[in-house]
Amino acid sequence: MSGFEIAGAVLGALPILISALEHYREAAKVFDTWWKIRSEYHKCITKMTGHHICYTNSIKQLILPLKADDGEISRLMAEPNGDAWKDPQIAQQLEARLQGSYKLFLEIMQQMNGVIVELGKELGLDKPGFQKKLKGDKFRSTQNIAKSESRFGGASLEYQIERMRLSVHKSKRRELFDELQTYNDMLDKLLCGSDKVRDLQDNRDNQRKAGSGLDKILAHFREHAKKLFEALSNAWSCGCWTQHYVKLLLQHRLVPQAEFELLFLFAPDSNYPPYALWNWREVDIKMSGEATRSGIASSTSASDATGTIPASAPVYSHSPNHRNTMPSRSAIRGGSRHSSTRSAPQQAHFHALHDTGTPRISNLCVALTRQCLSSACFGFLEDDTERYYMYTPERQALQSTADIPLEQLLSDNFQPPLTRRKRYSIALNIVSSYFQLHDSGWLQSAWSKSDISFHRDPNDTNIFQLDRPYISRGFSISAPNAGALNPAISTVTSLGIVLLELCFGRPIETHPTRLIFPIGNGLTKAAFDFFAARAWLSGVSEEAGFEYAGAVEWCLLGCQKFSGGDAWKVGFIHNVIKPIENCCRCFD
Repeated sequence: MSGFEIAGAVLGALPILISALEHYREAAKVFDTWWKIRSEYHKCITKMTGHHICYTNSIKQLILPLKADDGEISRLMAEPNGDAWKDPQIAQQLEARLQGSYKLFLEIMQQMNGVIVELGKELGLDKPGFQKKLKGDKFRSTQNIAKSESRFGGASLEYQIERMRLSVHKSKRRELFDELQTYNDMLDKLLCGSDKVRDLQDNRDNQRKAGSGLDKILAHFREHAKKLFEALSNAWSCGCWTQHYVKLLLQHRLVPQAEFELLFLFAPDSNYPPYALWNWREVDIKMSGEATRSGIASSTSASDATGTIPASAPVYSHSPNHRNTMPSRSAIRGGSRHSSTRSAPQQAHFHALHDTGTPRISNLCVALTRQCLSSACFGFLEDDTERYYMYTPERQALQSTADIPLEQLLSDNFQPPLTRRKRYSIALNIVSSYFQLHDSGWLQSAWSKSDISFHRDPNDTNIFQLDRPYISRGFSISAPNAGALNPAISTVTSLGIVLLELCFGRPIETHPTRLIFPIGNGLTKAAFDFFAARAWLSGVSEEAGFEYAGAVEWCLLGCQKFSGGDAWKVGFIHNVIKPIENCCRCFD
């Protein structure tokens, strides 16, 4: 017999034992011996009924998760000795459900079956003749008792013997009931433990699937971001390339389409003629993964190839004043919720890019000088596998490049202070973007609150667009080797400190522990900041909840267990991005 068949046999045997005890009661009343066995009967029937209920619940817990329809499950419970318990497919499902616990389950079933057999002997179930007479109608009649005793003297004598067994063999039954209790408890713990492990595994698998989907999206963007930065670095064929900067919009991305919103800045010295100057350009970059660039001709204009600029080139005279004074009233944009999160793809229309004369950009400085003011594509960069089409954005252009760093938003001078929703939204954009960019040229060093900035709203220059954080990057220093950047040490620790500051809405420099140490610089400052962060960490769960606290703790301490690679990526998604994403959802 399989373990499943034995389980059905035990399920069917327990009601038989209960029925046998009830027949004892009926016979005792007929023979006027009820008073002699009443106490022991109540003890036995209570224990037996309790064991039956516990075992039935365990069997339900065992079979309900199986891939069987409701009718089949009902038949299993109603017909414990039926053919359904012999179904090999159900037995295989049971073995797969219990996995490593199946052998123990089989052993428990065999032992329980043995105890049931012994209890049956104690109740005379091994004497069919006696049981047949015990269940007879004449034992249930209270009339002509003397006549019944004379006519069924053999039955009365056999009953008296079994009645004496019921009264005398108390210790034997107690041992058997104790054994049955032990095996019932073992079965319950085995099933509960198995279910707990299964639930944890299912939850882990679901997290892995969810994380895998997000990882694929972010990894897709990360690869393109890395290549785009390399393409931008190689496109500065001008003599002023060291004076060019680019700002990248940080976004939590939920779709795989790679699109970039950039702000190019140019801070030239006096050696450059006026017609060659431009101060800033907003550019959207969309990608085409077509292997054969047959849809768009690769024509290069003469001005691009030579780096000359026609006299009619438009000249912008806006001043790149990057740190204007604070506005007089609140600079917080209201209403939007995580608006920088992409929830639907923006169609790029790569298949009909205006005309076949879209130029390949060989000198990015010249191309930005000649950038058209419409939303048309004004050129593309390319590498061995991709083209990066550059557009003038359709959205309203910035009125100036005046911005405010996150450092200033967290200071006491910024009033009113950032709301918790805004701080969580900024945190989500930052951690997601960190994951997207950490092994590319966009992230040369650890991020801090001074590296992240926000621009003014084109519609109201007194308001900063807090849902659109930017990171700035120059081209005067070559991009570091991605393999040389260890994300598990200093950069993630710095990210954890930024999350701490966003949690409490104030800079770490104001924390009492940090005030004990000198300001410091370089590695010394980083060490002092880390000591203060460790002290500050204890209050995060009270301020922001356990999920946010777990994300901060992972950045400060947990990440040190990883040295990079896939394990680090999975850990970052599950321990940092997903928890902060959940925190943001609390405000939806």
